[in-house]
Amino acid sequence: MRSARRCLAVGLLATGLATAVAAQPEITVDGTGWLKDGRIERAVRSLNSTSDATVINANAVEDAVFFAISAVAEDGYLKPTVEAQIERENGESFTHEFDESFANLLPRPLRAVRVDLQVKRGVRYYFDAVIVEGVEPLLAAEDAGKLVVPQAGILALARERVFTPDRLRTGLDQIELALHEKGYAESRTEVVREQQNDETGAVNVSIRVTPGPRWEVGEVTMSEAAEGVVLPSGTVAPGTVWTIGWEQDLVESVRRAHFVAGYPDVRITTHRSPRAPTDASPEETDRRIVAVAVTAVSGPQVTLLRPEFEGAEDLSRGILNRRVVLGAGEPLNPLLIDESRRRLGRLRSLAGVRVDFEPSQGDERAPVFHLESREPWESSLMFGYGSYEQVRAGFEVRGYNLMRRSHQLRLEAVGSLKSLRSDMVYTVPDLFGETIDANFRLFGLDREELSFQRQEYGATIGLTRRDIPWFSADTTVSYTYQDLLNRENNLATRDTDLTETTTASLTVTMARDRRDNPLNPRKGYRWFAQVEAADRALGGEVGFQRVELGYAWHRPWGDTRWLHVGLSHGSVFTFGETNDLALPVNKRFFPGGENSLRGMQSGEASPRNAGGEFIGAKSFTLVNVELEQALTRRISAVVFWDFLGATAELEDLPWSYDLHTVGAGLRYQTIIGPVRIEYGHNLNPRPLDPKGTLHFSLGFPF
Repeated sequence: MRSARRCLAVGLLATGLATAVAAQPEITVDGTGWLKDGRIERAVRSLNSTSDATVINANAVEDAVFFAISAVAEDGYLKPTVEAQIERENGESFTHEFDESFANLLPRPLRAVRVDLQVKRGVRYYFDAVIVEGVEPLLAAEDAGKLVVPQAGILALARERVFTPDRLRTGLDQIELALHEKGYAESRTEVVREQQNDETGAVNVSIRVTPGPRWEVGEVTMSEAAEGVVLPSGTVAPGTVWTIGWEQDLVESVRRAHFVAGYPDVRITTHRSPRAPTDASPEETDRRIVAVAVTAVSGPQVTLLRPEFEGAEDLSRGILNRRVVLGAGEPLNPLLIDESRRRLGRLRSLAGVRVDFEPSQGDERAPVFHLESREPWESSLMFGYGSYEQVRAGFEVRGYNLMRRSHQLRLEAVGSLKSLRSDMVYTVPDLFGETIDANFRLFGLDREELSFQRQEYGATIGLTRRDIPWFSADTTVSYTYQDLLNRENNLATRDTDLTETTTASLTVTMARDRRDNPLNPRKGYRWFAQVEAADRALGGEVGFQRVELGYAWHRPWGDTRWLHVGLSHGSVFTFGETNDLALPVNKRFFPGGENSLRGMQSGEASPRNAGGEFIGAKSFTLVNVELEQALTRRISAVVFWDFLGATAELEDLPWSYDLHTVGAGLRYQTIIGPVRIEYGHNLNPRPLDPKGTLHFSLGFPF
């Protein structure tokens, strides 16, 4: 009875029913949190509406109490009490108290017009100590304990180590799963001691693990293959460990063999015959030899009919046909059907793609792709913060199906206290095949730098290929024509700098991103390379060559520590020019800031002349090294070292000066990246450099 009521409680609380009800009768809940309080109230009103909606009966009150107790129990409050203030239909009021045992139920019959529930949570129970015995040397006892209570940080609070019976059971299952993946299919876990302190909430748990013997694959047999099916070899290497994953891979290879031959309805079963310990030889007492039999019921061989499309009538059928390469009369291969579905799903104008067959059975079937169009236009607001530009805000508008060919248009405008930026990008997907897109971009930038006002306006047309061979990187080749201006120039080179010039350039950009999370990376790497070559022959007024390289590497160090390393380099040359006087100020480098050398503000780490005036760098190298330590589940501390070497003249390569910054900070993890507060202290500042800089920003630094 209780399990049924629990299922009902979870279902109603998850959906958050918002049924409108009359003002009377009234039920209020307080003490589970304002969000859960409201959900419980709506859920109970929904249940009560199925009976006499003019009053609240005893069942409805007890349901509300059960929901409330279940809600706080999920957060570790295992022994709450609920005080119910109940007003009867005749005006009489009384108080009734419930606890987690539900031993004291309401008197019946009950017809109430108002019920006020006050939840008293009591103590929160949390895992204090978890001891795991019998798991070593297969798994370190400490690692097994972390499967029960995942590490949140060195300052993990009690609320991050919440104890509930369900969490304990999940932890036991995780230990068994870890052993199953090592071949110990008979492993078992049990709690041998569970000690709860009702005053502090501390729970000490002792777990005993019985690994059992390790399973090894002895032989694999397969049923007779259907016509045209080429089954994989059943030969296994001696000592091959049996795991669920190994068996699933075997089944998948047999299934794929049937799919390729046109048997989409194949059904595969496996049977395992482990050799019992009593039948094993003396040297096999710690392992079992398992014979695996695979049986495939192929079903009919099916021929493919012409694919059909339903929905998305505003999308050109020619675009769809190019992405579905399925020949009528061929064997129906579900793998190719699924690949076609994925290729259709990459069209940004589609919100979803579902496929079924017409008819659903028989020897001939036509795949029917059901297409769900997304909204043709979407808009969103943008927000950010950086120590230099401070508050950034803007908007973005996207169109997804221009010209009825899934062409895309993105309009973006962002402003801050230091800059204004706008972009318009028109993208033609799959211009040549499915891997090459064409794009046209108009852009504008007006930004207050430390020593001049940067203005850039222009247009770019380019081609992008995804996952180019040899490098496995996305590559863009583009032509850019732009007008570069600098106003209010206070640089040391202001007397010779051109205030306005037009450039025309060819740019090649390559990038590969293998980070686990681009907003808050914990593992993986990312690299990029960009080469820009400007020349008068392309339509501009000056010539230069600009190279930028970058690499970022992230790796866990234990469970709650991470090492982050960033390396970037940039150089600008004027090969083919008599001198560099025409080199636009906008194309020099101005390092420094919250995502660069963090001991200084944006641009403040640039080269200086003898008088202390800034000069844009022609080459720089930046190294960022961070050690991040989680304090709680969302808060982490970071210590870092930043190195910058730069030069204003290429004759002084690799650099004419170098700067070192060490610092520390705190980060709060959000769904849009970490909120960062960091202080960088300069170890070797120049005469006019600050001793350090405090940064407050949003987003990962590299």
